[in-house]
Amino acid sequence: MSATIQLTSLNWDAALKVVRGALEHAQTLDIAVCAVVMDRGGNQIAAGRDPRAPFHSNGIAADKATTAAGFGMPTSQWWGFIEQMNSPGITAGLPSTDRLTVFGGGVPIYQGAELIAGIGVSGGSEEQDEACARAGLALAGLVAEPG
Repeated sequence: MSATIQLTSLNWDAALKVVRGALEHAQTLDIAVCAVVMDRGGNQIAAGRDPRAPFHSNGIAADKATTAAGFGMPTSQWWGFIEQMNSPGITAGLPSTDRLTVFGGGVPIYQGAELIAGIGVSGGSEEQDEACARAGLALAGLVAEPG
């Protein structure tokens, strides 16, 4: 057995396209957002911010991207997942975990069946943020589900 593994990551050019697509979609919705793309290790690959976006949106977008990249599911699904666990410890503990976000706006990025990154968007409603994230993926020709 090999002592190493190989992971695929999104390159900076594709990450910038994802951010551009998210910000452009936000303009069509007349909202100001931040969009951040993170790799699976929580390292920022690309980011963009509408100057009108709320100050805290950058950090929130980064945490959404980190959560999506780390677990491979949209952040909008987390609260339902926590409720299904029916555990007071998990209900209290997971939402207070550093950089774990349990509300919408973070979307994983897959290449085929492999999770390669995540995008987080913050500044609109949960639904608007997720729509912007998915628009970013569409512009770059990427998907949010394994395929």
